[in-house]
Amino acid sequence: METFLTGSATSANVLFGNLQLSAATDLGVSKYWVVVANMTGATAGMLSPQNIAVATGAINREGDEGEILKETVKWGSLYLVICCVFLYAVVLVAGNG
Repeated sequence: METFLTGSATSANVLFGNLQLSAATDLGVSKYWVVVANMTGATAGMLSPQNIAVATGAINREGDEGEILKETVKWGSLYLVICCVFLYAVVLVAGNG
């Protein structure tokens, strides 16, 4: 969500990293998993309207933002599934080790 707003994984991590760490501490959950989840989500910046607007301008396709967003959502969904499967597998291995 943060990268959706800022358009940058680095900006999102700088702006919201301490908030995520503080929330994890307050909730009594693993701060490492919460921060990792935040950083993983931040890498999904391809779905940021700011990035799509910059990309359409760079390739002279102004006005095609909706079409590009639809295609990006497909790839973003695949990325989400891969991340979830990977993180689930890591949690299973960590839980059994």
